[in-house]
Amino acid sequence: MRKPLFVIACFAMFLLSGCQYGKDCAYSGYRPIEREISLVFGGTLFLASNSGFIYAVDADTGVEKWKFALTFAKDSYYQPRITGVAIYNGLLWFVEAEGMIRGLNIDTGVVVREFDTGFGSIQAHPAVANGMFYYHDSKSVYAFDLVTESLRWEYSVEWGNFAKNISTMSYANGIIYVNGGENNSLYALDAITGNEKWRYAGETEVPSKFTVTNGLVYLWDNFLFIFDAYTGVEKDRYEAMQGLTSSPVIHNGIAYYGAERWTDDSWGHDYAIDTNTGKEKWNINKGECTGGAYAVSAYGDMAYFTYYDLFALDAYTGRHKWKFDVMETRAYGEIESRAVVVDDTAYFATAKDFLFAINAVTGKEKWRFKM
Repeated sequence: MRKPLFVIACFAMFLLSGCQYGKDCAYSGYRPIEREISLVFGGTLFLASNSGFIYAVDADTGVEKWKFALTFAKDSYYQPRITGVAIYNGLLWFVEAEGMIRGLNIDTGVVVREFDTGFGSIQAHPAVANGMFYYHDSKSVYAFDLVTESLRWEYSVEWGNFAKNISTMSYANGIIYVNGGENNSLYALDAITGNEKWRYAGETEVPSKFTVTNGLVYLWDNFLFIFDAYTGVEKDRYEAMQGLTSSPVIHNGIAYYGAERWTDDSWGHDYAIDTNTGKEKWNINKGECTGGAYAVSAYGDMAYFTYYDLFALDAYTGRHKWKFDVMETRAYGEIESRAVVVDDTAYFATAKDFLFAINAVTGKEKWRFKM
């Protein structure tokens, strides 16, 4: 469900110090929800559309290879939707309406395997590893054994003070990380047994954002915390801008993220923080009419911040490089996914089901595909 965005987005001018937004607000809307694009072997993009299909699209040409129709949930008047897919043993895996797990042939889109878990309507971003399919609903994490075709384990987060639905799940190095539950905690679970390895009890009511990379967990909750991913031992913490709007992305020792401040006129900021020292490398103040980026990615010497349109900044200085404008005509809808960059091409999807491929260095369009 989309959350109302309580500011009016505007884009006006760019200064040499970065992309500065003016105060003559041009349009309003809702904060887009992030969905995932998975680029896999064979140069194929896999994406779930808003209209109820999974598409396989040639990454070089933008030509459709196949599409698969998702299933409507019982008594649902809404288009079926999933937030992500996973690749394992040559199959494209996902979980959809009524808790149905399916594995498609990645070349043809034909169903090869499917299992009815019976866990109701679950439409979560899954992970697949070691013959196990991991997914979640609002309160629990499930591990389904693809070999025995049975539920291996279920872990329910504690439900109490400032409880939040599970919003993010990530798999890395034999551990499932998930946030939610009482005090909006972060849980690290053994992927084989489901046993809790460690937990961080959240300090705020605001849903925490976290990223797992290189044996470390980066989490924002009043501070930018850095935990050992295996033990949960806190390695460092730095003061961070309140109101993160994106999960932090770590690239070459720098954490990039969007944030919003509601205590003054400078609402929207895009940040770059040195993860070794905690010192700010740069901070783009986007002005009182805007919010922070809701999706961030980085590639080479570029950082990409998504706020309705896509903005490319120098990763080390924050200097504006280019902007790819999808909102000027409103024909495509706002960008809904982070930019996935592979071999100097950036891919992203929009609210009106367009898939774009652009040159990641110049920002020039290569192709677009209507789903």
